[in-house]
This record gives sequence, structure tokens and C-alpha cells, in this order.
Amino acid sequence: MKRIGYLYLVMAALTACTIAVTTAGAEDNLLEFLQKKRVELEKKEHELEVRERRLEELRAEVSEKITRYEELLFRIEKLLERIEEIQNRNIDHIVKAYEKMKPEEAARRIVNLDEDTAALMLARMKERKAGAIIARIEPRRAALLTRKMASIARSARSR
Repeated sequence: MKRIGYLYLVMAALTACTIAVTTAGAEDNLLEFLQKKRVELEKKEHELEVRERRLEELRAEVSEKITRYEELLFRIEKLLERIEEIQNRNIDHIVKAYEKMKPEEAARRIVNLDEDTAALMLARMKERKAGAIIARIEPRRAALLTRKMASIARSARSR
């Protein structure tokens, strides 16, 4: 019986050793697994930090470009306003010259202009002068110019 007890004792000791070795092996495997995961996480964290920095750089670049383009757009708008102002002055100058002509002479010259230019000039003239000139233009052409003048007036009111 002592022998059987001894055998049980040896078997229990072997089982305990096996469990200890297995547990130690599992702990080593677990520790190795956790270290690998930590390295992977650190690598991913670094990659994310690099991406975040790049994103911030891109945001700053985009913001800077937007600011530059807004400034450029503002300058272009001012230049366009200036060009329109100069063109209006030039047209006003030409309109005054036509207003000083006799209506017959102005009518002969206006019918040779393209319709848009003629309508614009007539629309900018004083009503009496424009009326006197239109009265001396062939009726169909006068009607066409009058429609264009009305269109110019509508678009000017809608601005």
C-alpha cells in the first residue's frame, strides 16, 4: 500500500510538474503574444501620428490656399469693377458725342453699329435725343433696338 501511495505521490508530482511546465510555457507564449501586440500597437500608433501630422499640414496648406484665392478673387473683382467703370466712362463719352450730333447723322451712324452696342448707346442717351434718333431709324430696326433697350433696362433694375 505504501507503494501505491508512493506511486500516487510520484504521479501527483509529475502532474504538478507538467502543469507547472505547461503553465510556464503558456505564460511565456502569452507574454510573447502580448509583446508582439504591443509592438504592433506602437507601430500603428506611430503611423496614426504621422498621418495626423500630415493631415494637419494639408489642412494648413488648404487653408492658406483658400485665403490666397479669396484675396486673389477680391483683387480680380476690384479690377473688374475698375474695368467696368472705365468702359462705362468711355461709353458715356461716346454717347455724349452722339447726342451732340444732329439726329439724322446719329441715326445713320447708329444703324451701322451692331445691335447690342446701338441699343446700349441709345439706352444711355437722354430720352429726347434717343427718341429723335430712333424716329429716324427704319421701323423694324428701331423696334429691334427698342426691345434690346428694354432688356438692358430690365437687367439694370435686377442688379
